[in-house]
Amino acid sequence: MYKNIVFGGSGFLGSNLADEISKSKNKILIIDKKPKKVLKNFQKQINCDILNLEKYKNSISTNSDVYFFSDIADIGYSKIYPLETLENNVLKLIHVLKFLIKKKVKNFYYASTIYVNNDLGSFYRASKQCAEIIISEFSKNYNFNYIFLRYGSVYGPQAQEWNGIKKFVKEAMMKGKITYKGNGKELREYIHVKDAAKLTYTAVKSKKYLNKSILISGQSSLSSNELFTTIFEILNKKKKVKFLNKVVEDHYGVTPYRYIPNQSKKIVPIDYIDIGQGIIEVIKEINDK
Repeated sequence: MYKNIVFGGSGFLGSNLADEISKSKNKILIIDKKPKKVLKNFQKQINCDILNLEKYKNSISTNSDVYFFSDIADIGYSKIYPLETLENNVLKLIHVLKFLIKKKVKNFYYASTIYVNNDLGSFYRASKQCAEIIISEFSKNYNFNYIFLRYGSVYGPQAQEWNGIKKFVKEAMMKGKITYKGNGKELREYIHVKDAAKLTYTAVKSKKYLNKSILISGQSSLSSNELFTTIFEILNKKKKVKFLNKVVEDHYGVTPYRYIPNQSKKIVPIDYIDIGQGIIEVIKEINDK
């Protein structure tokens, strides 16, 4: 039996969370179709789809803390493939929840998004809003704790190709310029993935956020224009950005807040990885490849 179970523990956020948990020397089971790049001490992985319950049914007990990071998270992809997104992000979740209820698991931590606060984010946002409602209802009926972990703009090494900062850095490196749909005034509170993982585990261990929502975000806002300036300065290249001055479809501009299903507590890191240092890490990763 494992104290910590991370569904989707090979992904960008899930793998960093698993590494953060392993620092406490607690045994971790990662359940993911994709092999984790490096399995660290105290980590074991079962390579399977999360619906393959037989593969891991004997590894989870009522004392297991379960983290769910096994979702399609690309807004653009969700818009093109809505059915796949909803099947993966909602229906699979329900099957896993039913299994965990049979196991009488008491603590369930769900990776959600800042986009649940508005009507943007296409089917990705819709699936997350739906998932939060379903988890909350299951919790009422079957007596388990949850925390909704609503992440803001996370970046860092091993990010997906569609990740904002990674995409911009790659474009500046490969093409020498960035073409951007917006006007440069869009604001984001970027948080490095390692800081996000550390905040997540600290919040979970504290137990003070049980059955609540928390927003995991960076310390200060950065406009898209300021971000581009930082990227080109670090690359020691002349800044070349073409702003198309269009509404960035399905993404928010200055604030994500439109509609609030339930309020969340915002938590930010006190000691954190500077955005410049974080961009250098992304540049190094792309160079290495």
